[in-house]
Amino acid sequence: MRGARPITGALGALGLTWGLAYVTLSARPAPTVDDWQARLDPERPAAAISGPPQFSMDPPPAYTRTPLSGTPRSRKVLVLYNSHEQFTEEDDHGKQWKVPTNTENNRFHTLAELALNHAGLVTEFADLNNPQGLPDAAAMADFRGVAVWTNGDRCRDPEGTLRWYAEQGRAGRRVVFLERTGCAKDLKGRAISPEVWQSSLAELGLRLGDTEIWDADQISVEFESGKRTGFEQKLDLRLPYWRDVQALDPEARVWLRLGLESRPGAAADAVIVGPRASFVMREYAFREHKVGARWTRAWLIDPFAFFEAAFGLQDEPRLDFTTLNGLRMFYAHIDGDGMETISEIDRKSMCGEIVRESLLKVYPLPVTLSVVTGRVQPPPEAYGSERAVEVARSLLALPNVEVASHGFSHPMDWRAGEKSELSVKNLPGYTLSGEGEIAHSTAYINAALTTPDKPVRVMLWTGWCNPDEAQLEVVSRLGLFNLNGGDPRMDRLYPSYAHMAPPIHRVGKQFQFYTSAANDYILTDEWQPPYYRFGNVVDTFERTGRPRRVVPANIYYHFYIGQNLSALEGSTRPYDWAMRNDVAPVFVSEYVDVVRDFHFGRVAALGPGRWRVRTDGRLQTVRFDGEPVHIDLEASRGVIGYVYEPALATTYVHLLGQESVIVRSEAPPQRPYVRRATHRITRAEVRGRRLSVDLGGYGPKFLEVAGLPPERPVEVTIYRGPTVLDEPGLAADGNGVVRIDLPVAGTYTIDVGRP
Repeated sequence: MRGARPITGALGALGLTWGLAYVTLSARPAPTVDDWQARLDPERPAAAISGPPQFSMDPPPAYTRTPLSGTPRSRKVLVLYNSHEQFTEEDDHGKQWKVPTNTENNRFHTLAELALNHAGLVTEFADLNNPQGLPDAAAMADFRGVAVWTNGDRCRDPEGTLRWYAEQGRAGRRVVFLERTGCAKDLKGRAISPEVWQSSLAELGLRLGDTEIWDADQISVEFESGKRTGFEQKLDLRLPYWRDVQALDPEARVWLRLGLESRPGAAADAVIVGPRASFVMREYAFREHKVGARWTRAWLIDPFAFFEAAFGLQDEPRLDFTTLNGLRMFYAHIDGDGMETISEIDRKSMCGEIVRESLLKVYPLPVTLSVVTGRVQPPPEAYGSERAVEVARSLLALPNVEVASHGFSHPMDWRAGEKSELSVKNLPGYTLSGEGEIAHSTAYINAALTTPDKPVRVMLWTGWCNPDEAQLEVVSRLGLFNLNGGDPRMDRLYPSYAHMAPPIHRVGKQFQFYTSAANDYILTDEWQPPYYRFGNVVDTFERTGRPRRVVPANIYYHFYIGQNLSALEGSTRPYDWAMRNDVAPVFVSEYVDVVRDFHFGRVAALGPGRWRVRTDGRLQTVRFDGEPVHIDLEASRGVIGYVYEPALATTYVHLLGQESVIVRSEAPPQRPYVRRATHRITRAEVRGRRLSVDLGGYGPKFLEVAGLPPERPVEVTIYRGPTVLDEPGLAADGNGVVRIDLPVAGTYTIDVGRP
């Protein structure tokens, strides 16, 4: 329950319920979007209230205008799930029900997709039981490969599916089986023809026999490939499962081989990585344990190394959505729940006022801040007050705030229609819809709480954060960014990458964007004391930042964090972490823009060590993992610098513009270049021995320039517009690097070079 709120406004703080106030408001038909806009400001056109389109998930012209020259390197993987299989869902009251496995609850999406994204790849999903069958050759032309992770081996057309797998192998696409092939039997349990079974798998370089053994006394490890198995948890001393599996391809590598005590020489290849197909035997991909009331997971294989090898990604550049100019991105956002609640800290301030004075004005970092309009707008439309309006206005007016909506009634289940539980109950004539929640709340915030030059930019989902396609379409039509959902965490209670979430998920033809860390409601076990536990989100920051950077750092909380001192003090810990660490602070809209670019971005090989990258210009980072990489900045195009991070064994390359050419080199450049910078660089020029860049945004700023003479004076001039602000006397360090610190707010031009 991501956006749930335990306090029901100022009345809730007094032990009352909002239901007592509802009887004073008369019911009326639900207004349309046009009704709301006309009522709010009859003289103002609708477009002015919702604001001009700011965002769209339609592929931008940068991706479609011309073919990408070179040899395209596909980034797409088709993930197969099986809708015949059932998945158990549970609401916040413990009620359970079965639903078919789908694009959102399948194992690959919930466990493995982030690891695939870290490798620079993106997913599309298809159902093994689709009556129209699996995609044809033309539809598969742009895919790098296929991944299969099902809970069983029954599907609608097992022989056709297996032949389809073989066709993918013949076409040069790689096929990855996690635990099962998903197609050994039909839906009635009839086994596939042995001839089709073995011949099709043989084309992929695999042999899967029928013998299965569950006797742990019989099973032993014959060979294990270092840390590639036993990644987050070592293999059990008593191994649970053995199946007759062999790698037939001489180029395949076996990471784990099992033997049988009763059958010497009967080896089974439990983990195989091959040029045509890769396979992980069931029971050897991950483990799930119940610890008290918690279910925790742990990877047995290293999913990062596995996907890199299985999809042949060695030495290829990876588009990276976590990093800007070499620094880990950081963003913060606040769900509007509890803004108007009276705080226990002084018994007179609203929680929004406490958060404003204790966090937003104290920490010079950007934050995307939302409002639940049903609790702010005064009667008769809703149940707010003039005081709540003034507090909301004061929050949205802060210079480090980006404006967002958190809905009108704050539904818990967006797909439940009239049955959905609403946090703001009994609104007059209200019916849950995308128009009612998103368009209405956006129109009210724009007309009554903020200014025309600072409109709503983001929709932050509420409750279960499960919008349907139609609701996402409303967001898209209004040109809004969207975020929330996924509930990712990786900490001492859930110490596995399997509890993290990918950054983006397709819902029909629309896209939902997930957060990068869990919020205060989740980390306090549904808002139970001790409330300071939200500070434990720092554990997620650190575990997901090293030894590999898999997501940005994300502070995500609700206004009711200002309810008591324990919660408020816990919330300072992640803020203090962000101030201590070198991060690249961005607003939610900026992060979502980067993820959108990551999803659509294209890569082509131009020759040995030469690559072309096309994005829409928002994603500005490409990554090379492994040994340090140098970039030939003279031969490259659209590349402004790079940095190698030894702790991550990664080289981050900084891009500028929509199309870049990256050329690797054996030696570092002999001219100044950007090593690291905290904010987006919009212009970079090299003139002789001088580098000039424009850098702007909100938050503590610095720029590091490398390629300078070591331990020599450096000429630095800082401009704001045409005005010279400073000419600090600086010198490069022993590595030829100089750091320039800048004011928190504003856009600056920095000229750096040799005297």
